[in-house]
Amino acid sequence: MPKITQRHLVTIFRNYFSTFLLAVLPFNNTLDTVTMTGQSIKNVLQNQLKNQDKTVLQISGGKLYYKRLMNKKWILDNLQLPCGPNHWCNIEDTKVYSVSLTAYLSNGGGGWTFPKYILSKKVGPPAYVSLQKYIQNQPMINQRLENRIIISYELQPENDLKATKFLTIFVIICILVLLLIVSYRICHFQPKPCKITMY
Repeated sequence: MPKITQRHLVTIFRNYFSTFLLAVLPFNNTLDTVTMTGQSIKNVLQNQLKNQDKTVLQISGGKLYYKRLMNKKWILDNLQLPCGPNHWCNIEDTKVYSVSLTAYLSNGGGGWTFPKYILSKKVGPPAYVSLQKYIQNQPMINQRLENRIIISYELQPENDLKATKFLTIFVIICILVLLLIVSYRICHFQPKPCKITMY
C-alpha cells in the first residue's frame, strides 16, 4: 500500500473541495475587470453608506477607513492602496485604476452604482473558475487579520466636553445641597418625646 503523505492529503482535499465550488457559487457570475478613477471608487463606496443597510464591501489589496459622525451618519474617511513593502498611500482622485468585480456588482446589483462610474469593462471568466485556480495555486490558505476595514468614531469637541463636565459637577453639587437641606429639616422638625410626670 503506497504511503500517503501530507502533500497527498492536500491534493485530495483540493480536488474534493473544488467539486463543491458550484454549490457555493451557484450563480453564473463572472469576474470582470473595470477601470475607474480614484474619485469614482470613493463615490461608489460613499453612496452606499447613504442606504439604510449601510453595506460595506470586503476588498482585497486596499484599506478602507470609515468614520461614524456624532449625528450617527457614516462617511468614507479614506481609502489607501499598497505603495511599497508595509507602506500604504492614499488613493489618487484623478488616477485611473483597474478593479476586479463580480458581474453582480459591475452591473449595479444590490443598489451599487458602479455602472455610473465605470470607464471600461472586460468580462472575465466565471467566478468559480477563478476561485478554483486560486485554491489550486496556494500552498496553504491561512486566515489572518489584515485590517482592511478600519472604523473610527467622531469625538465631541473639547469645548463641548468642558461644558459637559461643568454641567455634571453643577448637577451633583445641587443634589448634595438638596439632600443636606432635606436632612436638616427632618432633624430640626422631628417631634420631641412627651414628658410624663407621675405624682
